[in-house]
Amino acid sequence: MTAERRAFSVSVFARHEGRVLLIKHARLGLWLPIGGEVEPGETPLEAATRELHEETRLQGTFRALPGAIDGAPAGLIGYEEHLAGSKGRHLNFAFQADVESELVVANDEYVEFRWVDDPAQVDCPLNVQQLARLALGRADPLASIAKAWIAAFNARDLDRLLALYGDDGVHTSPKLRDRQPESKGEIRGKAALRAW
Repeated sequence: MTAERRAFSVSVFARHEGRVLLIKHARLGLWLPIGGEVEPGETPLEAATRELHEETRLQGTFRALPGAIDGAPAGLIGYEEHLAGSKGRHLNFAFQADVESELVVANDEYVEFRWVDDPAQVDCPLNVQQLARLALGRADPLASIAKAWIAAFNARDLDRLLALYGDDGVHTSPKLRDRQPESKGEIRGKAALRAW
């Protein structure tokens, strides 16, 4: 039995004026971000910087993301693993980088490129769509609200928690149903929620 080849890789979602750069990969025929393998002795951020320049001649600015974990490389938006055809499994660090121009000098690794404001416009894998939306600041708004709710609840910050509700907001809770059966587990409005 032959062991599967594994390699660390990077992908770079270059951003310019609300759009990201995707390339149609020559070998795979899929729309993907710029990227490649991390070379011996390189950090993932160094590899991302190099790959962006080698494949496009663009210079990127990699900025720390708001709320990033202390010590995370600038521009790191995620980590994922995927099969890369005959190259085996790629253990991939995804970055976002701001570029000052859309002028791309293509190399032979791709047959076409596009700047897109919606990754669903092209035939790309789901993880590419998800990471591109993160890079564009268009992650699932419901997930953002849920994270903000949990953070406010865990911090016991009632004002921050109530700010997530409209004045006529509705909150449901099995705990409320158990403690106040007449409520049927539902609270309506900020005043009632504050009292609860």
